[in-house]
Amino acid sequence: MPGPMRSLKGVRANPQVKAKDFKKTTNKLIKGYLSKYKIALIIVFIFAIGSTIFTIVGPKILGNATTEIFNRNS
Repeated sequence: MPGPMRSLKGVRANPQVKAKDFKKTTNKLIKGYLSKYKIALIIVFIFAIGSTIFTIVGPKILGNATTEIFNRNS
């Protein structure tokens, strides 16, 4: 009775398939298949860059604000 622990005897794993020309494949993907999503992809990249900048700068601003509040109350 085959179940989740059945034997895989006789089953061969497929070798990893790689692109023969990575640059050509990438250009085909970007220019062909993703061209109708160009504006959306640009917006996503802009927000990703903005998110990274805010992640880096945010703690510095919060630290300065905390220091200012502490100095005014002292």
